[in-house]
Amino acid sequence: MNEEYLQILNSFGKSTVLAIQAAKDRGQLRKVIAVAHQQLDEIGAGIQKQSNVKLACREGCSFCCYLKVEVSPEEVFLIAEYIRRNLAPAQITEIKKKAKENAVEIQSLTWEEQAGRNIPCALLSEGKCSVYSVRPSVCRKFHATTVDTCKYSYDNPSDFQSKGSENPDLKAVLSFANQGIREGFRSQGFDPNMYDLNCALSEALEDSNAEIKWRAKKRAFSLKSFAKEPVGLLATPENEQQQSET
Repeated sequence: MNEEYLQILNSFGKSTVLAIQAAKDRGQLRKVIAVAHQQLDEIGAGIQKQSNVKLACREGCSFCCYLKVEVSPEEVFLIAEYIRRNLAPAQITEIKKKAKENAVEIQSLTWEEQAGRNIPCALLSEGKCSVYSVRPSVCRKFHATTVDTCKYSYDNPSDFQSKGSENPDLKAVLSFANQGIREGFRSQGFDPNMYDLNCALSEALEDSNAEIKWRAKKRAFSLKSFAKEPVGLLATPENEQQQSET
């Protein structure tokens, strides 16, 4: 990674932390993640132009929408708010239904079993993302230079050795930027755990207290929604008991 990219990422990380520190309410916290996502897109677009990277990603191509997606709590709450404010009641009902069905299936599987099968994202509608403007950072990061690798992954979901066609520079920079957003929130004491998108979204849409707990710097979602092994004090048995009492 060249010096220019490192400077961009360093500035991006610092500005994200400062914005989190300055946020006074949930609206401002949501704006922080929305702005960070916009900057992530701009960084990616700049690298594509500078390195002449041609992507195969197109509207209506949804092979990657069947992959396991792991998200941070702040991203889930941004999506949940967008759904409540912008989608029709029938759409909201359908998303809740799909998310809950996916959560039931996912929670009965190991991480490897989840990653090794195609589970359509609850936000996928007619081949398109229904919350594209607020999609998670991992979805913004993922890309391909040829659709053939995406189709192969879709047709062979349990082949964990298959190689994608991501551009190395674009992948590296966006991965670091993505991590920078998460570390920014973690450094300020927010829930450091990563969650399965379907499981966490199902909880966020049904439980209005989830975001309140997160803003109080407690664990946002239940243990069943963890994407991997929990990390940090927010996942200890003591905190589990404390949260059940609040």
